Amino acid sequence: MDFFARIGSLQTINSILTLIAALLIIVGAIGFVTFNEWGRKLYIGACTAAIMANFFGVFIAIYSMSFVSEIAQSVQGMNRQEAQIMEGVAGTFGGIFAVITIVFSLIPITYLVINVFIAINLKTKALMS
Repeated sequence: MDFFARIGSLQTINSILTLIAALLIIVGAIGFVTFNEWGRKLYIGACTAAIMANFFGVFIAIYSMSFVSEIAQSVQGMNRQEAQIMEGVAGTFGGIFAVITIVFSLIPITYLVINVFIAINLKTKALMS
C-alpha cells in the first residue's frame, strides 16, 4: 500500500506543477500578445516549466510500471507465483503503455519547444519593439 501513497503524492505534485505552469502560460501569453518584454520572458519560462512537468509525468508513468507485482499482490491478494505471471503479462503491456505515454507526451513537448524557440528568436523580439 505504500506504493499507492508514493504514486499519489507524485501525481499530486505533478498536477500542482502543471496547474501553475498553465496559469503562468496564460498570463505570459497575454503579456506576450500585448508586446511586453516581461510577458515574453514569462512565456518562455512557463513553457519550459510545462516541458519539465510533462517529463515528470512520463517519469511517474514509467516508475509506476516497476511495481506491478506489488500492485497485483495488494489489490487482488495474489500469491507470489501469480504475481510473477501478472508481472510478465504487465511487462508486455507496460512496454506498450510506456511507448504510448512517451509518444503522446512528445506532442505537447514538441509544441512547447516550438513556442520557446519562436519566443526566443531575435526577430520576434525585434517585432515587439
